[in-house]
Amino acid sequence: MKRKYIAILAAFAAMTVLAACSDKEKDKASESSVSTHESSAAETSEEAEEETQPDPLDPNRATEAEKEPETEAVTESEEATDDEDATEAETEPQSEVPVDENGAVVIEPEAELSDDELMNAAQTLYENACRVNWNYHVGCPYSLDYESYVENELGWQFFLVTADGVDSVADVEADYFKVFSEKYGSDLSELYIESDGRVYAFDGARGMDIYYEGSQIKSIKERSDGEIVFEVEHSYSGSDILGEGRHTETSEFSAVISEDGTWRAGLFTLPY
Repeated sequence: MKRKYIAILAAFAAMTVLAACSDKEKDKASESSVSTHESSAAETSEEAEEETQPDPLDPNRATEAEKEPETEAVTESEEATDDEDATEAETEPQSEVPVDENGAVVIEPEAELSDDELMNAAQTLYENACRVNWNYHVGCPYSLDYESYVENELGWQFFLVTADGVDSVADVEADYFKVFSEKYGSDLSELYIESDGRVYAFDGARGMDIYYEGSQIKSIKERSDGEIVFEVEHSYSGSDILGEGRHTETSEFSAVISEDGTWRAGLFTLPY
């Protein structure tokens, strides 16, 4: 009987021990699960922080940050280059017009020129015509002896031309017609006179119109095989005579074309 009682007590104690061990294992498993969950949550939180708040000392991040402004700089540089190219294209000078040693324009007879090229050639001839007309009408292109002079019927003084080979009005006109066409003649006989086999120049120097700013060939008005007529626009900042402010005036200018392709000034008015 005692043995039976002892056996029952031993069995009950064993069951109690087993139950306690089972509870401990459950507690451990629960703690492990909680620890694992917390660890996973902490890792997730760290990853989120890395994504939303990158480390400023991270070399990879620094490299990426430097790449963006570099790309913008390249784009700005390309845009600046494009702007420079556009400016160069806009300000590209017109092609040089061939002229002879006197200033007459020389174009190959068989050359086919566009309207812009014709106006460009006319602009060059016009500017040379202004220079030559001024030199012969206002002042004198030749050396003069101001101690030797003659007077006309109005008492104007004409001074002796001392340049070699210039001894008559015809010699003066021959030089003038190297740039101007003979088609429209000249008024040089009013400014140069002959006396005793010599030629004398009036040399009536004056100042240029202070309001004159420039002249530009604007259009082609008429054309034929031997002559092209252009419209010229003259710009002035004011006027003493009419009391005007800034304004423009127009006139006709023509290029008389010889068979060898030489252009000489025909219709012409000195704008200043």
